[in-house]
Amino acid sequence: HTQAEEIPHLAWLRRHSVRLGDLTDRSVLRELLDVLALNQDGARAKQSTTMRRRSALHNALDYAVEREHLNTNPMSEVRHKRQPPSPALDRRRVANPAQAKALLAAVRDNKPELEAFFALMYYAGPRPGEVLNLRRDNLHLPKEGWGQVLFTSSHQSVGERWTDDGAVTE
Repeated sequence: HTQAEEIPHLAWLRRHSVRLGDLTDRSVLRELLDVLALNQDGARAKQSTTMRRRSALHNALDYAVEREHLNTNPMSEVRHKRQPPSPALDRRRVANPAQAKALLAAVRDNKPELEAFFALMYYAGPRPGEVLNLRRDNLHLPKEGWGQVLFTSSHQSVGERWTDDGAVTE
């Protein structure tokens, strides 16, 4: 980009940014913190997302103190309420046993080689990458009774631009 091309971008940033010194005003900081708790569509962000954003802001303000642009971190003086944790299980999104049985039957009818993959994910709860990396040595299946499946590692697929050798898996 040339300097002339960057000027409109800088003007946009100035119009849409809070001046560092204004963050010492608790009402301005509180408004910014409220915005950090929202997604771009205006919906409430997950608590983990909000906390990550707040942490990034806190670290940036610590850096401003270190660089002597602020005397103290204004976030230290503002209290916030944590969002109540979301329920661990949303029954609207998880198949019940009858639905799971029907889904596994459909998989068996169409792609039988994937039935065990999806059955393990439903009944044992691992991530797909953990199932992909499962080996025979990880299975302890007695002739009778319950067995054991040990998930010891995970297989990840990434885009080729994220690897040194251009491979799409680790």
